[in-house]
Amino acid sequence: EELNRFNGKVKVDPEQVDPRLNRGLMVSSSRLELIAFCPYLYFLKYILKIKSPKEMIEDPVVWLDPSEKGIIFHQIFEEFYKKLKEISQAGFFVSPSYKSRWNILEDIVISHLLQKRKKLAPPNNLVYKHESKEILDSCRFFLHCEEEKYKGEIPTYLELAFGTRDNRNEELGKIKAIKLSLPGGKSISFQGKIDRIDKLDEDTYRIIDYKTGTPYGFSRSKYFQNGKQIQHALYALSLKKILAKAGISAFP
Repeated sequence: EELNRFNGKVKVDPEQVDPRLNRGLMVSSSRLELIAFCPYLYFLKYILKIKSPKEMIEDPVVWLDPSEKGIIFHQIFEEFYKKLKEISQAGFFVSPSYKSRWNILEDIVISHLLQKRKKLAPPNNLVYKHESKEILDSCRFFLHCEEEKYKGEIPTYLELAFGTRDNRNEELGKIKAIKLSLPGGKSISFQGKIDRIDKLDEDTYRIIDYKTGTPYGFSRSKYFQNGKQIQHALYALSLKKILAKAGISAFP
């Protein structure tokens, strides 16, 4: 049978869909990882632009889906560290001590839950109390972990976006997409958002990425998982370029 546009052969202009040729086409780490994970799924999603139908099934025992919970956690942690930066003195960052800081984090969590409840009503009060407790318990665990690993680092940048609509930072200004060079002289425009960047010393930074869904399976012998796990490397390279351009550090 002859291949045609009805059974798989689609006429596409490479200069429109290939990020190496179309500099206006920005790519994220998840988009690049999808190519390695399943090229056919990438073809459906980004070339044919086919979207999976969104199920509109109301669950009487669920208030927030995993995506909504992830957004709330990110907002809570960002606001928490902004608050700690506000109460810190110049050159000195207050430690994320559970005993001293839980009241701050707890107030932020409750505030976000109440705001979310106004926008999205839970099925009933019992479900609201149950999911609120889960989120509070997760935040308790988060703060205990932060206290345990704290060694004097300073959370310097929070939710640092580049190449996206919300790509303006108070210190660094508007950050454009990062040009990543490829073998053969070509390049791609890379965009993303780094959850948190801690400054360890004058020229050393640590990238923190909050994971509320399926965790990455890091292994010493499989850092990149054949291209399916490259976010950490691309974010590190992007941060190096961002700070170097700002004249802050050449070797993050």
